[in-house]
Amino acid sequence: MKASEHINRLEKFIVDSRLIRTSEIRERRIRRFEAYIKIKLTLIDDSILEVTEYIFAAEENHAEVVRYSYHWMDASNRLYLRWDNVRHYPDLAGFPHHLHDRDEKRVVASEPMSLPKVLARIAKEIESAKHP
Repeated sequence: MKASEHINRLEKFIVDSRLIRTSEIRERRIRRFEAYIKIKLTLIDDSILEVTEYIFAAEENHAEVVRYSYHWMDASNRLYLRWDNVRHYPDLAGFPHHLHDRDEKRVVASEPMSLPKVLARIAKEIESAKHP
C-alpha cells in the first residue's frame, strides 16, 4: 500500500464510523514515500480523540505507520487514555508501544495500535459508562 492510500483509507474509516460525531483535519501532508496526518475527532459522548500518524514507505507500495499517537480525553481535555509508540519506555513489554492510562505517569504495555483498534476500545469504554 502507498502512503497516500493509507491516509485515504483512514479518512474513509473516520467518515464511516458511527462513534465519531465530527472530524477536523488539523494537518495533512502526503508525499511519494511518506505521509502525516493530525486529526481532532469529537465522539458521540462529546469526548475528544486526537489522532496523529506518520506513515513511511521504504518502497513505494510498502507503507507502514512508524509513529502514532491516539490521545483520548474528555471535553475538558482531561486524559482518559493515550496510546503511542514514542521510544521512551524501553523496559515495558511490547516496547515501544505503550498506553498512558488516565494519568500521564501511569504507563503500561500495549500492543501496536491503529485507529480501528482504538475506537473499538473506546466504544467499549463508552458503553460500560452508560451501564455501570
